[in-house]
Amino acid sequence: MAKDPAFLFYSSDFLAGTQDLTMEERGQYITLLCLQHQKGRLTEKMIRLCCGNATADVMAKFRQDNEGLFFNERLEEEIGKRKNHSDKQRVRAIEGWKKRKNNDCQTDATAHATAYTTADAAAMPNNIYINNNTITKLEDIVISKTSNELEPILKEKEKEKESLSKFLITHPLQVFIRDNCPQVSKLKKQITAEECEKLLAKFNNTEIADTLVAMENFKQLTSKYVSVYLTLNNWLNRRPNESSTRNNPNNRGANYENALRNF
Repeated sequence: MAKDPAFLFYSSDFLAGTQDLTMEERGQYITLLCLQHQKGRLTEKMIRLCCGNATADVMAKFRQDNEGLFFNERLEEEIGKRKNHSDKQRVRAIEGWKKRKNNDCQTDATAHATAYTTADAAAMPNNIYINNNTITKLEDIVISKTSNELEPILKEKEKEKESLSKFLITHPLQVFIRDNCPQVSKLKKQITAEECEKLLAKFNNTEIADTLVAMENFKQLTSKYVSVYLTLNNWLNRRPNESSTRNNPNNRGANYENALRNF
């Protein structure tokens, strides 16, 4: 165990106990206290090397044991109190850790026991499960567990999967928007593959692509519109006979023509 790097220093007691000492003597006194804390009881040699000739008033603050070593009784008491407190805190911490560990082990043991019992039941003839003098078919347990616990989870996962699948980029028109229309791609509700097919059933590729480019160049697009499909469908329905973007190839994104041929 590492040595305690500190001890309690009561400033009021120190000032009261050193009123009859000079400043030099006070310096000797506090230095010897620190040395005792670090080295233990002091020999005369240690005192001379540290403080030179300590005065009689300073040495009066120290007692001498049977081996001739000097020590301050109050300092030893404070060191002992601090050590006892530290030991108690360490014991409490260890007991708390053991308690938490035992609780974790009991939880794991319960889980393993449950799994083991289920495995045993699966291996028993006729799939019979015996617990607390109650005989139950394993099939009933599995069905009950599935319906009561697993089914809601599976349904939720299916809903999430279905919801995500609507917005996967699988249709060529979706790819065209992603690669050529970054502003359109920022709209909150993106177009689905099913909605792409609805548009292609009503309009040709060029009409759709030119309208998308017009949307892309509309500065207020992201602040005014939410849905790609609804916006694109409305713009296509009210488009002029000749779109201005058709005759302005500079408004079209990179690889526009190649992308256009792909959907």
